[in-house]
Amino acid sequence: MLGLGNTALQQTNKQQFYNQGSLSFDGTDQDVLLDDFASDVLSGAIRSNSTSFSISAWFRVGAVSATVTIFRAMAGTDTNNMVNLFYHNGSTQIGFTTKFGGTANQVRSGNTDFKDDGLWHHVVGTVDASTDETVLWVDGAKQADVEEGIGTLSAGITKASIGSNTGGGSFYLGEIDEVAMWNRKITDSEIEILYNDVGLPDDKAIEIKNHPLLHAECIAHFRFEEKAGDFAINEFGEPAPIRNEPTYSRLHP
Repeated sequence: MLGLGNTALQQTNKQQFYNQGSLSFDGTDQDVLLDDFASDVLSGAIRSNSTSFSISAWFRVGAVSATVTIFRAMAGTDTNNMVNLFYHNGSTQIGFTTKFGGTANQVRSGNTDFKDDGLWHHVVGTVDASTDETVLWVDGAKQADVEEGIGTLSAGITKASIGSNTGGGSFYLGEIDEVAMWNRKITDSEIEILYNDVGLPDDKAIEIKNHPLLHAECIAHFRFEEKAGDFAINEFGEPAPIRNEPTYSRLHP
């Protein structure tokens, strides 16, 4: 991401992804801490047996040597109650896991090696208790789903982070951008909009806050266009602290 100046980001398998800024993580100790957001807001979306939740992000994986976390939310340190979006180094897949009350569902992408390919990719994970379904989308295509019952939370969500597993490990190496979350399962057509509306040179990708469909029940959108001191701006709420200064990369002056 650094050194690109005013040029477009490298091409995905389908299109160009333009944006003005993002965060680059070094894989050692950097993340965005969402604990306050998790307790105050996210716990209302990931809840009991009525969870309806979606997360969307753009990512570019670096030369990792271990599995790394894009986003994770947990009930404290209780791994029986969590949502996890990650890159699995051993299988070279993107994975999305829900584990509620010890009942685990995991969906993964096809065997595509995202590691250090220099390309931006888009990922969406959705979970809906009303349909007992966990679904993963990568680069605008549905990868996998599980319809076996997502379980029931036995503890409330209190911790979350972008770029780590919330417990001081699985730190992300590479770039993450445009992280958004909804208090509902977003639709197939909305996922298509997120993937295809990627801005123009010297412009931003989609602005969810002003979109007639996507703004509905959106609870967070971290654009990483700019920051307020050591905090990442959330278009739908309070800013979140950035830990150990991941590189804020300004792509287009």
